[in-house]
Amino acid sequence: MRVATILKRPPSLLTAVADDGGRKMQIVEAGRKTANGASSDTLEYLDALLSITDLETLERRLAAITREIGFDVFVLGQLPQIGHAQTYFRITSYPQRWINEAYPQFRYKADPVLDALLDADVPFLWEELPAYRNPTAAQSEYIAVSTEYGFLHGYTVPIRTPGEPIGVVSFATKNNGPVPREMLPFAQQIAVASFKRATSIVARERGRIRAIYALTDFELQCLKAAAQGRTDFIIARLTGSEVPVVRRELKSVQAKLGIGNRVSMVVKALQFGFLTFNEALVE
Repeated sequence: MRVATILKRPPSLLTAVADDGGRKMQIVEAGRKTANGASSDTLEYLDALLSITDLETLERRLAAITREIGFDVFVLGQLPQIGHAQTYFRITSYPQRWINEAYPQFRYKADPVLDALLDADVPFLWEELPAYRNPTAAQSEYIAVSTEYGFLHGYTVPIRTPGEPIGVVSFATKNNGPVPREMLPFAQQIAVASFKRATSIVARERGRIRAIYALTDFELQCLKAAAQGRTDFIIARLTGSEVPVVRRELKSVQAKLGIGNRVSMVVKALQFGFLTFNEALVE
């Protein structure tokens, strides 16, 4: 996993004061205690994250840490990309209203942060993006809606792993509040540890899913051809089999995946990693 400028050791001094509903939280030099008596040892934070075994627990813990370090919400996930298996996942503490109403209305090029992620390999503050200073019309609209929801300022850590979709962990403040800059080194470490744990959990779960569905090599061959839009007749010719055999195999795939038509079969196969987007394209 490559993230530029990852700190080699916990910062020697992490001092911040965050006001969460009047409660003061101080995170100080590793080994000291916070204002409420809890240990603030950076390694303890990281070890706790790396010991989590499911995404729901990781989401709750990361949401709590996000607030402790002076941010309000986070999102952790991968960007779907052509050529990679559809292993996209996301956990977040953003309000459901933003997720349901605002975010789906826009695409990657409209979101300055996601646009920047396509080329970035070092962490960045949103307000320092060129698009924030000189946005396109679509980006201006997106920024305006972000401002309306109160999520104008944030900090993003891109995570690039060879052969995998781009990973991202972003922290944002609400009510368009300032970013706690003194906590960025710690936020970066938390981001890397959380993403590492999330991908491990997802990989384990997908391995379990693949074992449960147990598609045969011939079923996968027929599935790939069907995903490319080929007819049963063409698939039979390509595989050296008969049309009834192809239909039987595809029906078997649908039954194993628990769906009843080809479109849903392909979508679920991409979701579970049985196909890559490249494999779903006509050769």
